[in-house]
Amino acid sequence: SKLKYDTLTPVKYGMNISSDKYVDEGIRFIRITDLTDWGELIKDNGKYLIRDDVTDEFLLDKYDLLFCRSGHTVGKSYLHLEEGDYTSGGYLVRFNFGDYSKSKFIFYVSKTDFYWFWIQLNTVTSTIENVNGVKYSNMIYPKPPNTEQIQIISFLDTKTQKIDELIKKTEQKIEL
Repeated sequence: SKLKYDTLTPVKYGMNISSDKYVDEGIRFIRITDLTDWGELIKDNGKYLIRDDVTDEFLLDKYDLLFCRSGHTVGKSYLHLEEGDYTSGGYLVRFNFGDYSKSKFIFYVSKTDFYWFWIQLNTVTSTIENVNGVKYSNMIYPKPPNTEQIQIISFLDTKTQKIDELIKKTEQKIEL
């Protein structure tokens, strides 16, 4: 299936705003540098914007899936599950698939060798690496029936939770 056939809305780009607009609290502004390689939001040292600087079209919805479109982080992804007001930067493109299962499945697809090979094939390099929103929209990905997707998500969620717990315990042991 193509991403554009499964998303509820057409691809959207994040907002471009000068760093002199950052404030200490307000709407969390997600930048590429706020995301780990695994696609987690780094909670510390976030940047914020005042509500007047963010129009409704740029507010993130729950289950939005963001993809980095430029630079050495092209292809990195983030699944937005947070409550509250968030927006994202212009080097991120945004899709919404309507619910947790659909968004999470595609998030997991973005961690596969298949996906990274697709990124490699579709990256345009002029002065900076780039995969634009239209290319992401046209990405064809393997799409099993919904029941299989849910089984895959459940399996991977369980396994990654166990791995995260082992990492945390190991880090605690190292710290001691």
